[in-house]
Amino acid sequence: MAEKFTVSTAVLDWVIGQMSAQAANPKYLEEVKSWKEQTKSPTFSRLEAVSSHIHIPIGYFFLDTPPEEDIPLLKFRTVANATSDNPSRELIDTINSMENIVDWMRENLRAEGFEPNQFAGKMKGENNPQALAAFIREILEIGTDWFRHAANAAESFKTLREKISNCGIIVMMNGIVGSNTHRNLELNEFRAFTIMDDYAPLIFINGKDSDNGRLFSLLHEFAHVCLGIDNLFNAEYGSGVIFDATEQLCNAAAAEVLVPKKLFLQEWKELSGDIERLAAYFRCSTIVIARRALDADYISQDEYNQIEQEAIENYLASRHSSSDGGNFYSTQRTRLDARFFHLLLDSIAQGRTQYTEAFRLTSMSRKAFEHFAGESL
Repeated sequence: MAEKFTVSTAVLDWVIGQMSAQAANPKYLEEVKSWKEQTKSPTFSRLEAVSSHIHIPIGYFFLDTPPEEDIPLLKFRTVANATSDNPSRELIDTINSMENIVDWMRENLRAEGFEPNQFAGKMKGENNPQALAAFIREILEIGTDWFRHAANAAESFKTLREKISNCGIIVMMNGIVGSNTHRNLELNEFRAFTIMDDYAPLIFINGKDSDNGRLFSLLHEFAHVCLGIDNLFNAEYGSGVIFDATEQLCNAAAAEVLVPKKLFLQEWKELSGDIERLAAYFRCSTIVIARRALDADYISQDEYNQIEQEAIENYLASRHSSSDGGNFYSTQRTRLDARFFHLLLDSIAQGRTQYTEAFRLTSMSRKAFEHFAGESL
């Protein structure tokens, strides 16, 4: 007969709360409640099943009191709300996974004799968005009209991501937890985040966002890296929420890089204030253009609100009609930072990193990792 275990009532209450927040399968919820009521006792296999279903470490069941999960990054969230106070297991696991990558990258760079990143925190204390935007353009080696070399926001994102990665910033992107297609990262919980580190600062972009949203988030988070400040970006630019001084600064700097004020004023006249054409010209969202127009008193708040709502509805409609399918390896390539992956392969070749660790860091199986590595060489 399988051994039965006793789980503390306090821990079971915490587990039930987690399951309720996740809208867990009622079958599992009723099972856990029966353990609390002591009408049944769990076997190890049933603890494993529940642990796997709600994505919590099985060791939590053997604690006397509920775990205190300290997620420092939540302290740097853009906007305080109920969602960020009660983060999903998906967000928690993603943050933990990215922290593991930062830890590995830091140790690897130190072992290779690299110096701390020269750009991280370089603009600490800066409060002028124009100066911050100018610094970003300088280190990325782009002009004020850089966007004209791209066909659309997706190409602009790809260009900037490569340049930011070449500056030693890890840029990861995913719309799910690891490779688990059943665990989506919800856009209404977060859009992006930044983990600061002297050697290996990291930007994570929520892949569920639109091309335009990803582009703005990338620049917003890079501004945070330049300032040396961690961030959990959980509000859309121009959404009407009240940002603190740092968020206002990063928003303004990102908007200035995307849509330089001088060029915007010129093109507004040339294109007779056509928001759609201006968005196409600057390869960015209508929301960014509308926000620039609102700040310049070219449109009213009501007009801005209407443009924003239409943009959101159009994006949701496009997400509903599109497929998230595609080639696994092509998708994986967009998720991983290229520089990180090549350093990982080098470390494996030199015997400093084991394959099992590489599989864990990349959330790939041996077969998938070897295939992807072969395509990347």
